[in-house]
Amino acid sequence: QDLPESTGDCLDVGRSVFIGLSVNGETPTTTYRWRRNGMPFNNPQGNTSFLEIYPDELNNGVYDCVISNGCSTVFSKATRVAFTSVE
Repeated sequence: QDLPESTGDCLDVGRSVFIGLSVNGETPTTTYRWRRNGMPFNNPQGNTSFLEIYPDELNNGVYDCVISNGCSTVFSKATRVAFTSVE
């Protein structure tokens, strides 16, 4: 799986990471199924084109999204998110 090179960006402790999609042809029936490490999970924000990832090492992983509109299904590019503790 091709992933973008790490930018090494650092955030303040306690700051969430947001991932968002730009979708052409969105319809009222468009669904977004976010996945971490290939496994679907419940997005606390609901059926949205964005995902807020809370700063916790348990949330480390590779994220992508399966987007469907009733006629077709596409997969977003994946991105890796890693939180580490600063001592």
